Amino acid sequence: MTGMLGVYLAAAELSRQGLIVSPTSRSARGADLLVTDQECRKAWSVQVKTNAKPTNFWLVGARAADLKSDSHIYIFVSIRGNDRPEYIVVPSNHVAEKVREKPAKTGSIWYEFHRADRYSEGEGWEVFQTETLSVLGNTVGASISDSNIISSVPQEIADSVKVLAGLIRDLSLWTTDGWRRREIILEQIDGHPRVGNSIDLVDVAGEQYRNIPLIKGANRKNYVCLGKPGKLKTWFIQRYPIGIAKVEKVYFAHTDRPNEYRIYSESEWKLHGI
Repeated sequence: MTGMLGVYLAAAELSRQGLIVSPTSRSARGADLLVTDQECRKAWSVQVKTNAKPTNFWLVGARAADLKSDSHIYIFVSIRGNDRPEYIVVPSNHVAEKVREKPAKTGSIWYEFHRADRYSEGEGWEVFQTETLSVLGNTVGASISDSNIISSVPQEIADSVKVLAGLIRDLSLWTTDGWRRREIILEQIDGHPRVGNSIDLVDVAGEQYRNIPLIKGANRKNYVCLGKPGKLKTWFIQRYPIGIAKVEKVYFAHTDRPNEYRIYSESEWKLHGI
């Protein structure tokens, strides 16, 4: 009963974030949900593991160490009574690396994934947005490789950098006015942009957000955080529901001013991007 509840809770959350979700047959081995984006360009299989109350680990089974694929994802769910469930989203490759074996009193072996080994600081929904992005004829995103796209110098980003690409990440926290906090993480190439750089932003309406630092805390390989997420609260509220942190792509295009970039939501980029 708990397992099925977790599957449908995970399916509802994925649907809320704009993905297409279909439960598999209960006899399907290794996949509880099949997921695709709205354009059907990317698909994932999802295995859901559910605990009836918050704990420090989930049982995953002996196959977890071998069942790994770039398109296979785990969603770990903790039921919290009448409160919103806790979700931890983790790629199967990461689970395979972190699975722990623990002898049970019966003599059998338990295979566990621990909360402390989570893949990212937030809930991790951004793993469903790691497909490559096409920008200016180059590939930006999980397989970005052109050093002319992202580059930086200490304290500021070089003027020759024309486009940055990032992702919105859900922080699973709310402010007193009901705003669900979120942040933006940027992918690094050859270590750039660096922690300690700063950036000035202007949106499509001309609103300015000055001197925003790039900081640690992405908890994801080759990513840095756009610091002080509260400074972009107005930008988020004008584009997204106040209580829903939609995980999607964000773009930054260099203006004619030093260290200044115009920030675009994914839909704005499609309309106005260079």
